[in-house]
Amino acid sequence: MEKNNTAYIMEHLNNKLPEWSFDQVIDPKLQENFQYYTFLPNLDKQYKIQIEVDKIKGSSHHSYNQSDWYSMLNILHRPKYQNIDWLASLITNEDIIEKKVLHKYGDNYYIIAGNHRCCYAKFIGLKTIVCDVIEHVFDYEVYNLASELENLNLSSDVNNHNREDWTIHIGEMKVSIKDIRKVHDFIDTYITIKHTYWNIFRGILISRPADYQGILSFENKKGDRDQLLKGKFAKSAQRLKSLLGTPFAIVCNWFIKTESPYCK
Repeated sequence: MEKNNTAYIMEHLNNKLPEWSFDQVIDPKLQENFQYYTFLPNLDKQYKIQIEVDKIKGSSHHSYNQSDWYSMLNILHRPKYQNIDWLASLITNEDIIEKKVLHKYGDNYYIIAGNHRCCYAKFIGLKTIVCDVIEHVFDYEVYNLASELENLNLSSDVNNHNREDWTIHIGEMKVSIKDIRKVHDFIDTYITIKHTYWNIFRGILISRPADYQGILSFENKKGDRDQLLKGKFAKSAQRLKSLLGTPFAIVCNWFIKTESPYCK
């Protein structure tokens, strides 16, 4: 019975598989913080470079990234094996029409084209290979904003195709923001309200409960709105209203009803 490529490679390895052989062939979408690499495609870099083979962590091909590297090796069927030197020359030959193309996220590489040669390169022990690389740029601004919101116990969603399009969750309510600059301003304003204005809100609600309705409905009642916007917290109210295009009542109402320690 004719040997397949795996059998020849196992002979080369003296039937001793590398420790990483049963590591998962990772789908690039499982790269840590993958979503923050998707917002700046116009800044992606493309180049040819010699890379370290052990930094190849996975493949975008669904036939391979559902299993481990040894399983991937077993289902590769081409080219027909001749010997290790021949296979190594095939992997490193840059004149082959089909390129080895990898996507780079952080320090890790994921195969887009050239799955056979990249997998063989790992198993026959090549240290480096030359590949065409598409390096994806990490969006630190979006990451830092999402982290700041998380530190404020607020969750957020960002449109994968538009870094300007945010939804911030305040309790069960949602604030929609269509400008990333305003997300910065929202955080600053939110912190100001959280630490400075709560006592003002609370004092008004206790001493003048009628104003409660004014706060909750100022978008709809011009008289109440004007009265609110001339009050002690007019600056923040105006700022939030202009920033978000969303009723300031949402934020006020959340502060009033929450059981968080700073609201007591």
